[in-house]
Order: sequence, then structure tokens, then C-alpha cells
Amino acid sequence: MANDLFGTAVLSQFADQLRRTPVKAKQALVVALNAGGVFARQRGVDQIFSELNLQRTYIDQRLEVTREATQGDLSVVISGRARPTTLRSYGGDKIAIAAAKSPRRKLKGDKRRRIAKGQKAAGIKAFKIKRSGTAQKWAGGFIVYLNRGNANDGSNVAMAIRTGTGRDDWRVVYGPSVGSAWKNVREVVSAEALEIVAEDFQKTFTRIF
Repeated sequence: MANDLFGTAVLSQFADQLRRTPVKAKQALVVALNAGGVFARQRGVDQIFSELNLQRTYIDQRLEVTREATQGDLSVVISGRARPTTLRSYGGDKIAIAAAKSPRRKLKGDKRRRIAKGQKAAGIKAFKIKRSGTAQKWAGGFIVYLNRGNANDGSNVAMAIRTGTGRDDWRVVYGPSVGSAWKNVREVVSAEALEIVAEDFQKTFTRIF
């Protein structure tokens, strides 16, 4: 998992208040940090969605606050799933079904992909990883089913390319994971979240007293 110890960056800003009124100031800081963590996670989803061509629900389900601040540990941890994202999630899918060029190939077909015997999937639909990027099409790409993943949400379906002429000469190609995308945006998101933490801390600290 890709982790961000969000709370650590905030503590120095409130050191004076903590020293003067350590107990109640820490209570206020815990509340503020957790509010900042919720904000940072949501802003992370927004930022990743604006940059990568993934569905918002896909990102939302794979970026979470995995640790909240407590009196004993003022760290807030936001984690994104580190497992690579298959290009199917970026829009890649079979583009057409074509008959085998030679009857000697005796292709078995694939019921799961609605491909009859003697036919094959021909190429991949145009897809793009960056939301603002240019769509690309892989004429030689094809769809495979992985042993891992969930058939219900399609996470066991991936895109592959040939690496040679043999039957097993192929490899699955992946795009950026939500975890790696979070690493790229968390500094910007954390800077915004710090303002939320500061505002919430002052409100909570004032209300306590």
C-alpha cells in the first residue's frame, strides 16, 4: 500500500499550543487531523480522477484513510491500493472478432468473450491512460483472464501483448495503480488539507475553552 503520514507534517505548526495546554489542545488537534484526513482522501480521489482515465468509483474504492489520529498517535494514514491496474480499467477491450486465417489453426474460441470456435479477438479498442491524453489502439493486443481478481467487477480481465511467436509468448500490460497515483498527488493534496486542519483546529480549540 502507498502510505502518507499526513499528521506528521502538521504537528510542528501547533507546538506552542500543545505545550501551553497539552491535553485539550491535543484533543482539538486529533479532531482537526481526522477532518483533514477525510478532506485529503476526497481531494485525492478528485485529483487522481482528473489526471487518470479511471472511473471515479474505481478510485474511491481503492483510496482510503487506513489510520485515524488518536491521543496516543497523531498520525493520519491514507493508503492507495498498490496492485497495478489492468489496462481494461482504462478502457481497453476487444475491438472485433475475426475468423482464423487458416483452418489448420483450429481455434477453440472462448465462451466468456463470446468468441466462437475458429474465431479470434482482433485487436483492442482505443484507450488512454491520461484523461487528457491521446487515445491509442493496439492492433495486436488481446484480452486474457487472470487467476486473481474478481469476475464480478471485471478485475480478473486484463490486456496482453505478444512477446514472441509461441502460444505462451505473451505478457499482461498494466497502467498506474491508485497507490502510485496517490504518491504523485499527495503533496499537493496535503498542502490543501493543512489549511483545513488549521481552521478546524482553531474552531475546536476555541470551542473547548
